[in-house]
Amino acid sequence: MGRSIYRCIVLTGLLFIILGGVYPLFVTLAGNIFFPTERNGGIIYKDNIAVGAKLIGQNFSSAKYFHGRPSAAGEKGYDGLSSSPSNLASTNIKLYENIKSEIQKTLKENPEIKISDIPNDLVSSSGSGLDPHISLQAALLQVPRVAQARKMSEDKLKTLINSLLEKPALGFIGEENVNVLLLNIRVDEVKNEE
Repeated sequence: MGRSIYRCIVLTGLLFIILGGVYPLFVTLAGNIFFPTERNGGIIYKDNIAVGAKLIGQNFSSAKYFHGRPSAAGEKGYDGLSSSPSNLASTNIKLYENIKSEIQKTLKENPEIKISDIPNDLVSSSGSGLDPHISLQAALLQVPRVAQARKMSEDKLKTLINSLLEKPALGFIGEENVNVLLLNIRVDEVKNEE
């Protein structure tokens, strides 16, 4: 019996060292080497002030900014501590009302478009509720509004969008998309350069 207790203590100690020390250290080092910007959430600084995270969507409501996907994360949306989908079934009336509300909001903000022009990602939240990307179609749809609000040419905005376009992973997984925060930061920089 004494030998069994000894084995249990040694095994517990060994597993503690491996799983509590070696493995976390290995994962941390691998993250630092292979994912240097993502390891700390992709925080973006402007003049030494954190303005957002590359990996977490945020709410942009001004006409001079590109808007991201709606968020179901948290009570008011875009809550990084409450990442979750709405969990509403496709037959749920609240989901229908949320999408209808987003469609009306998008049409009001972009009066030159038709309802058939609106891509799905502008009116529905993502699985995490914090997706920082929108599709190329969603970005291009907002160009006239942002150009008018900033008194910039639409061609310049389209060039910015194309310069920040992220290709599908491995060339075929997903679709082309644009990070909304990076796009809005770049639009601010270009406007300040003028």
